[in-house]
Amino acid sequence: MSLSNESLTLLLTTISTGVILLGVPIAIYNLRVISRTHHLQSLSKFMDDLSSTEVERLYLYRDFDRKSDYDSLDKESGAKVKKVINSLNRIAMLIENKLLSPESVLSISHTVIIRCFYMLEPYILYQEEKIGGRYARRIRRLDERAKKFHDIRPHQRINKIKIQNTNGSHVIYETDIRSGVKGIVQRLMWKIKYLLHVY
Repeated sequence: MSLSNESLTLLLTTISTGVILLGVPIAIYNLRVISRTHHLQSLSKFMDDLSSTEVERLYLYRDFDRKSDYDSLDKESGAKVKKVINSLNRIAMLIENKLLSPESVLSISHTVIIRCFYMLEPYILYQEEKIGGRYARRIRRLDERAKKFHDIRPHQRINKIKIQNTNGSHVIYETDIRSGVKGIVQRLMWKIKYLLHVY
């Protein structure tokens, strides 16, 4: 029994359509697995990077004088400060290039970022004046995102972010919560940003 050209074409088209219909869900599933694996690898790299600067961050919080004469900063202290800056810069770059989820990073470390930037800001300004160009601007943007993340979450915004050092504990950031009509508008905007993950 032989098939006519029309019947053969119809059969091949049916088989091709069936293969495509079966292949598309498998391809989508594989892409999701690859995306999830890539996300986990990036997150793992971020966690390693964050933990690799733990000692330097403790120095920054406890012993670094943010109002000091940076020209007289000794080599070891300077290296610690730059290690923290480089780490935060890498993390910010990964977020900006969409290799890391902002929500994943900020949910783990937004207070770390805010504390670090508070301590580093005068040093960053000093470096910009010294080199005559932009320096660590990604970290400034990362700090702004971390503060937005803190503000739009009801369970976070009630907390004041503090630094503890030899001078005691002092508040370095707290959410500006408004009252009245401005407060209603502010909470509405926070709610929208929270639902849309805007930070």
